[in-house]
Amino acid sequence: MRVDIAGASIFRLGMLTERMRSRVLRVLCMLRKFGKLLMGLFPWVRSRNGRPGSVVPVFGTNEECPYCTVALRDVDFGGDHIFPEFMGGSKKVPACDVCNHGFGGAFEGVVARQFQMLDVFLAANGLRPKHPIRTWSRAYTYDGLPYDLVPLEDGRLRPELSHTVIEERDADGVVRKATFKSRREAKGFERKLSAKGWKVVIEYEPGVPHEVADLGVGLTFGSEMQELALKICLSACTGLVGLEHERLSAARRVLCGEPPEEPIVFLDFSERAEIDARRKPLSHVVYVEQTPQRVYGVVQFYGSFQYYCYLSDAPGAARSSALIGCLDVLTGDERFELLRPLDLSGAPSGLECSRPEEPYVELLSRFEEQAKQRGASHLDLSLTNLTFGATEESKGRQEDDGS
Repeated sequence: MRVDIAGASIFRLGMLTERMRSRVLRVLCMLRKFGKLLMGLFPWVRSRNGRPGSVVPVFGTNEECPYCTVALRDVDFGGDHIFPEFMGGSKKVPACDVCNHGFGGAFEGVVARQFQMLDVFLAANGLRPKHPIRTWSRAYTYDGLPYDLVPLEDGRLRPELSHTVIEERDADGVVRKATFKSRREAKGFERKLSAKGWKVVIEYEPGVPHEVADLGVGLTFGSEMQELALKICLSACTGLVGLEHERLSAARRVLCGEPPEEPIVFLDFSERAEIDARRKPLSHVVYVEQTPQRVYGVVQFYGSFQYYCYLSDAPGAARSSALIGCLDVLTGDERFELLRPLDLSGAPSGLECSRPEEPYVELLSRFEEQAKQRGASHLDLSLTNLTFGATEESKGRQEDDGS
């Protein structure tokens, strides 16, 4: 009898729990619908972390990819970083997997390898970026051997041989002298040749300690940085209020590989005091603005290397709006907020081709100055290689596309 009563009690309790669960689900569903309605009417919410009165945008929707405009309900999609992850970004917009993964191989990886040099310089001078820093591959050459620079937690740099270097072979092609990264690698080389019946004698000589000096940065202001700046602007535009996204169709086609009739992204040497006043030194910045006459954006990398993007000159709604996003490289703080349009002047077309080399070197001086403002005391960068246009990697992609 007790078992039956206990079983009946459990059954009745289960029924009550299921009824309550059903009611809770109905209430949650109603709240969700009500929340979507509110977000549609008022797409801005008060920021808890920003300044008083600042607002943070709700980026993107689950309707279409902000880059290729494919309907997301028909494809696999995920979150794409506005500021790429290698720059320390965390805010995302919904984007299709094709664009999300494709951009990484197309141009983000190239820019990441250039930015890692600047990150290592900062870390070596006590300004360690918040995001993980990768090894600077083939940072310099000493005594004819290539070395990587591995950043340590205390800010020091540890030189490591980049790869095994075969220094001498005999007439038959047999290796007579080689330098290895480690004793373990040398042992593996010895075992491989011994398995082939060769007699191998390895003499271990400790590496000669040396100081890392006269490091230089080889920057390429090419198509990859332009494409990254354009992509950041397009993703940030998803947070603009009242933007008719059809106005961005031409810029989207350019990002997806269609050659533009006229260039739309330019390296910008202008002083943008209105933007600089809203960020800390060395911060990454994106500013986008729409007016009835145009849509444009400005992107700053490390607060120093600045690009201007013509996103659209198609007429649009009468309402103007603007948005700024800042990412502090050193602290990792990332914020986006709505603000009154700054109505910035445009960058003149053809600027990259007509300017001499000095203004480009000035950009690196801006980087040095801002690093000193954040506490670097002996930062001294030299520009060993300065190139414009396409990098070797982009040239290879163009040849593959042509074939």
